[in-house]
Amino acid sequence: MLTLFQCNSPACFFDRTPTVPIIWFEFFVIITMIVLLFLLFKYDKKVLFRYAVILIGVLIFDFFTHPMWDSFRMGSWSYIYRDVSWILSVNLANLILVSVTLSEYFFKRGSEFERFIISVLTMIPLVWVSEWLLITLGIRGYAPEIQKILPGLTLFQVPIGAFYYIPAYTALLIGFYKYWDYMISNKPVVPVKKGNWLRNLLICTLAVFMFEIMVEPMVINAKMPSWSYIYRDISIVMTGIWVIIIWLVTTLIDRLVPHYNLIRKFVLYTIGIAILTLPYETFLIRNSYRIYDVSAANNFSGFYMPFFNIPVEIFFAIPLYLAMVIGLNKYVQIVLDNRK
Repeated sequence: MLTLFQCNSPACFFDRTPTVPIIWFEFFVIITMIVLLFLLFKYDKKVLFRYAVILIGVLIFDFFTHPMWDSFRMGSWSYIYRDVSWILSVNLANLILVSVTLSEYFFKRGSEFERFIISVLTMIPLVWVSEWLLITLGIRGYAPEIQKILPGLTLFQVPIGAFYYIPAYTALLIGFYKYWDYMISNKPVVPVKKGNWLRNLLICTLAVFMFEIMVEPMVINAKMPSWSYIYRDISIVMTGIWVIIIWLVTTLIDRLVPHYNLIRKFVLYTIGIAILTLPYETFLIRNSYRIYDVSAANNFSGFYMPFFNIPVEIFFAIPLYLAMVIGLNKYVQIVLDNRK
């Protein structure tokens, strides 16, 4: 297991001893990846690049959401950071590759956005079965904060509340992949200097809200006006500021350098938004507007960033989850701007 420093956090102490069924599951995940890539390589020589992008997106997701989930008994070889397992990352990447491939094969005549929606919908039963299997094997556990907010009803042992968590994070993951797939596939993208600002603002709001839904159990948004809470402790004030920052920076970059390719734009989006959001997030944390719950706090190393005085995990997580939001946000905008 990757250890950059001595870990004394409760999150580092859990049972890693695998059972025989778990070892068979890990073997199955790896074989599935090899078979999928081998079969698809015959028809798509760039499938390895596509899979790499999917896996990067999944690893980003796994790293900043791992306090919400427990992954037990997978063998010390499986963990790359605390209870983040590369086996589970590969498993989720396999499911995304399957869903994207099926939507593109069976719905060739549909629009790009229709295939995106179908991919997200396909992920619901795939992830549901995967979660059921992980729970049955004794791998998956949920943080107390997750258990507290999910309704007691389950379907095949999986909480019913997963119905809205699965589409939220899979939309972010698939949107992130689809954005980068424009470059991998060399798809033409017509630069738009003056896009529909209201439509883009709504798309940005939806992308940020999906992210807020996904991480809401890890943080408490406190001291906001009661009228501003739209779902549990998600505040339209906090979310609105995030939306304005992301929308403003991406709009300015699109207007100022419309000729830049998608890679350069993505880097500029991320840097520009991070420069503005880091001080904002620091202000929220220092003034107890943003409070990280016990499971998240237990995963902090105890190291703080100089000047910002916030945990290093938060400092580095901000550009990571910005990448997810930006990917989905800009992918949807590109699709709508390039409709024939």
